[in-house]
Amino acid sequence: MKSIYYGWFVLLGLFLIYAASNGIGIYSMPLLLPEMGKEFQLDPKAASKLPGLLFLTTAGMASIVGWLLDKFGARWLIVTGGIGLVTTVALLSHVSSYPQLVAFYVFYAIFLSLSGIVSSIYLINRWFDQYKGIAVGIFLAASSAGGAIFPQIVKAHLGEGWRSAATWMSLFAALFTLIPILLLREQPADKNTVIDGLLKPNSIQNNEKSIIGNITLQQAFRMPIFYLVVLTTCILWFCINGFIQNQGFYYKDLKIDAATGANIATLFSTCAIIGKLLFGYLSDRWDKSTMMLAAIVCLTMGCVLLRMSASNIAYLLPFALVFGLGFSGAFTMIQLWIAKLFYGKSYGSILGVITMADTLAGSYGIVQMGAMRSEQGNYVGGFSLMILLCGIAVVCTYLVKIISKRENRT
Repeated sequence: MKSIYYGWFVLLGLFLIYAASNGIGIYSMPLLLPEMGKEFQLDPKAASKLPGLLFLTTAGMASIVGWLLDKFGARWLIVTGGIGLVTTVALLSHVSSYPQLVAFYVFYAIFLSLSGIVSSIYLINRWFDQYKGIAVGIFLAASSAGGAIFPQIVKAHLGEGWRSAATWMSLFAALFTLIPILLLREQPADKNTVIDGLLKPNSIQNNEKSIIGNITLQQAFRMPIFYLVVLTTCILWFCINGFIQNQGFYYKDLKIDAATGANIATLFSTCAIIGKLLFGYLSDRWDKSTMMLAAIVCLTMGCVLLRMSASNIAYLLPFALVFGLGFSGAFTMIQLWIAKLFYGKSYGSILGVITMADTLAGSYGIVQMGAMRSEQGNYVGGFSLMILLCGIAVVCTYLVKIISKRENRT
């Protein structure tokens, strides 16, 4: 009987760790924050600075993590980050002042960066080639899984006080993190196998070899294609985070009822999971630059439907379907696209710099969309800007496709 390729166990470990880190930091802490704000007498403005601090710290850490990956590999970074995450969350229930709460967000962001998406994608690239797309899609679906599980844990115990909810959250964080890190290995050779578990290494398609070549970060800085990629990913995260973090206010503007809001949220989340798996699966069979274009076009169509929903709420459900697929498809393809272009000796550093840039762009998108709503009284102008930016991203991606084809011939 043929044994299961160990890379799938590595992926399982990464999935559970990512589900915990995102389920807590992105989806559960916003539920605890109002209660903590009451205890520490924080106004909404002061409380809202804390999630912003989380984004800024992870952005600042991204390039550092990329450099560390190229120097030391991914496994020990993820192990260190995972243990640090569990320890930090376990200490949350003992926080007794606002400065301590600030320290929690900073340290959580640091450990999240070490064990997060940059390190995990780096490790997946070492274990998967022919199945890299579906592996990345499965991994990214963990954020949706974490978003479904951890808020329910918090809600179930929030009535007992936020400290009790934080304690239960830390117990599940330990379960999702400390056991899975034992599954992680740096490379297939550590388990006496080869990439994808293929018996004949020469049958590997060698997708991990980059189109651009085995370049350094300094060489990437001198290449126009690098800046086209950075601009594209920044645009996408500006639009994605800009809408997602403002959607509650938008729905409030439309005065939609609770049932409709729930239907939109359910459809959006379902399509997000499907999109990650679908685009990952298809990218193993079709050209990754083509799939990247398809994801951005889908996201652009979703933005158009969003703009139309401002005049007619009947477009909200079609929007949730199309935007959900486009957002998740773009999220997945960004990781695969960058690896296809730049995988090599400085891949971690290049990925870290790009991640830092698009994290900052996503944070700016949140602020800018809110500012435009305050100035104009609605989100119409913001949605029009999203459509324009997505159009620019399509052009940039097409240019990258043309340039990379030329590079591949030389």
